Amino acid sequence: MAGFADRLTLLATAPPAARPARDALLRLVSVLPPVRQRIALRLSGLNQRRPVAPDDGVPGSRTGG
Repeated sequence: MAGFADRLTLLATAPPAARPARDALLRLVSVLPPVRQRIALRLSGLNQRRPVAPDDGVPGSRTGG
């Protein structure tokens, strides 16, 4: 998450000459649903959740996490 926050900070603090290009690029990619979903997951932290093994119905046999 720290690397993602660092990149967001770099985007936010772009020099004035680079801001129009940054804004145009963000406008272009923000209309793509996969990009929007990936950014939302990363911002929420849900992309870092570990998958849990499905319950097979046998008590004590869960192997997830």
